[in-house]
Amino acid sequence: MSLVSRTVSTGFDIAKSIALLAFLSIPTESRADDMSLCISLDRVWGDKCNRNDSLHIIVTNNCPSATFIKMCIEEKDGGWSCGTDNNLRRGDTNRGFWACSATGDYTYAACTGGYGECGFKR
Repeated sequence: MSLVSRTVSTGFDIAKSIALLAFLSIPTESRADDMSLCISLDRVWGDKCNRNDSLHIIVTNNCPSATFIKMCIEEKDGGWSCGTDNNLRRGDTNRGFWACSATGDYTYAACTGGYGECGFKR
């Protein structure tokens, strides 16, 4: 089973990319199914915290079954605003992921298992 955590970045950093590729090639023994291809993510800037640099990510589950979601959005101070939805049901939408002062980078996992099964490290 391959790792199912995904990272999205607004910039390109070759060192981070090489490290990420090496990390993603590590096999896991989990039995979780990757659900990242059947969820949709909508990014909305400026609708939270009365700040133009807030980032709100809306996740919709278009998968055939309930899905575990873990989302972390990078803050400008270097911290991460993270949250989980342990059971986002088929057809449902989670509107609860946001950061007030975001860089635009975020990482997420979507799988049939949980935190450990998705391979999420943050």
